[in-house]
Amino acid sequence: MSTHSATVQPANPDMSHVVHDLRFGEDLASFLPEHIKGSFNPLDEVDRLHANALSSHDYFLKIVPTIFENRHDKKSFAFQYTYAYKDYISFGHGHRVMPAIWFRYDLSPITVKYTDKRKPLYHFITTICAVVGGTFTVAGIIDSVIFTAAEVFKKAELGKLS
Repeated sequence: MSTHSATVQPANPDMSHVVHDLRFGEDLASFLPEHIKGSFNPLDEVDRLHANALSSHDYFLKIVPTIFENRHDKKSFAFQYTYAYKDYISFGHGHRVMPAIWFRYDLSPITVKYTDKRKPLYHFITTICAVVGGTFTVAGIIDSVIFTAAEVFKKAELGKLS
């Protein structure tokens, strides 16, 4: 938002503002599971009402295309973004330049893809086998330690330790 191309400039510009919602692509808020966090709307309700009225505001957005595929092979396309913010008062050739609000963006050539899949049944069976096998291994080690200690104790009683 800028008044630079207007023929008449306002006498007392005020560039304080609130960004209620800035989103690119589909709204994934209801589509994404809770365990997947993303930066789909970081400027939601950003308040710059208390900024200097004569400040220009620059938002530098890095936008990353994002694909989310759920367990039912339904795909949604959105864009995550991060931003950097800077406010400043501009001067040029001895006078103040009219303030503006700039949204500058850079699109990433890399796409992020989230795929939500369930682990297959064989993963559960393999985990159970590993737990059972580990339990038997530890029990075998404890049994052999106890058996060896008992044999050493018997030899000590008979006096055959040498």
